[in-house]
Amino acid sequence: MSSSGASVDEDLRVYDADKPSPWRVRLPASWAVTFGSSNDQASSIEARRASADGEVTGKLMIGVVSRELLKRPREVAALFLDALTEVGLTLEASDFVAEEPPKRFEQAWILTTTAARSQSLSGAVRCRVLRHPRAWAVLGVLAPRREDEPEAHDEAVSTFDRATTTLSVRG
Repeated sequence: MSSSGASVDEDLRVYDADKPSPWRVRLPASWAVTFGSSNDQASSIEARRASADGEVTGKLMIGVVSRELLKRPREVAALFLDALTEVGLTLEASDFVAEEPPKRFEQAWILTTTAARSQSLSGAVRCRVLRHPRAWAVLGVLAPRREDEPEAHDEAVSTFDRATTTLSVRG
């Protein structure tokens, strides 16, 4: 077991989509995955991790968008960040920093911050934008803050990072 409570060799499931270019990601079997909308320009999946009592302890979103549809990394990030603000969350910070891109990608940016509704516990947010020659990818995770629920936080961040390293876009 890892410090997050997840098995280091937990089974991974493969999820594929065909639009805008064929792409694939591997996620732990313990996360419930649903496919979002899909068209010629974009497709997405959402994954949720729940505790034994059914409380959602992590939400992950992965979207792949045609490079022709959006031109700047901030526009791509908005696909995830706008969804947070639409449900009433306010981000503490909004500055992305460049980071080393994973294999198969040209550039990468990450935002690490907290988000909260008024008078409720804040949550940890990470958003990563990846530029591929044919498509953009955005990955976002919302989890409890580490100081509030360390195991749930670590599991969600680990899954976010695993999604980044296993994401592949063909073409």
